Amino acid sequence: MREFLIPLAGGLGVFLFGLALMRHGLETLALPYIQKLLARLTVTPWRGFLTGTLAAAVLHSSSAVTMLAVGFVGAGVLPFAQTIGLILGANVGTTITLEMLTLPIDAMVLPGLVIGIGLLFFPAQKVRPVGAIAAGISLLFIGLAMMRLIAEPLTQHLWFGHGLSWASRHLTFSFLFGLLITAVFQSSTAAIALLMGLMSAGELSMAAGIAYVLGSNVGTCATALLAALTGGAEAKKVALAHLLLNLAGAVILFPLIPWYADHVAVWGGAPATQIAHAQLLFNLLCSLAVLPWARQFAACVQWVYRQLF
Repeated sequence: MREFLIPLAGGLGVFLFGLALMRHGLETLALPYIQKLLARLTVTPWRGFLTGTLAAAVLHSSSAVTMLAVGFVGAGVLPFAQTIGLILGANVGTTITLEMLTLPIDAMVLPGLVIGIGLLFFPAQKVRPVGAIAAGISLLFIGLAMMRLIAEPLTQHLWFGHGLSWASRHLTFSFLFGLLITAVFQSSTAAIALLMGLMSAGELSMAAGIAYVLGSNVGTCATALLAALTGGAEAKKVALAHLLLNLAGAVILFPLIPWYADHVAVWGGAPATQIAHAQLLFNLLCSLAVLPWARQFAACVQWVYRQLF
């Protein structure tokens, strides 16, 4: 078993390092502009939604956007009600990374890595973030390829194969596993990339994969919850809103997973690609369903907060 798990962990490590490197480059280039956007363009829920989608797509992290919202609310820059659209948009924007990983650009990965590393040592400081982005994206694809390569022989291992079979029959286990992995990694992107590697081996059912994605959506709230512990009441409301939104979506879809899995399969494509599409569509539908009622939802969150605290 060790001969499989160590390479799998190595692939995941390469993916996480690539994600961190890419995010560092993007934050260096875009974070000051994103902070201004978050402060100015969240007056209405729809503007907040578009701004949150753009920010999470650029930063490749809904948690990063949510933590920025927690910080802004705690500092009094944003009122709590204006963060609802932002959170809804961030849930959609974070799926862009996984959609990017389904693109057929394998031939560009190694040249991108070489060019990116070269730019990291470029004398001009403004060029280095571009190198970090190029190298980071290349490492994302390399890490995902490593996980895919080791996933197939790993699923043939008796113990692991039984575990996948059991997870396919017990969707609650898949949900909890996705929640736990995401909370530990502090990244739903990395957690679902691991799932995409397993899905490529064809041993995990689409229904179990979707249950894992729902758990991952809830697990990603852990980052904002931890950030809000040291904040004031308004910051805690932002983290609570993020949790309630993702938890409500998961609870509503969970009984419908078999139906949703059948419809996802109709789209065709590799199982890993279907998982990426399934997460994007689910997050988009959930956000659009809540967006017209953003102010009412904010009032509901404030009521729940008063009951809890």
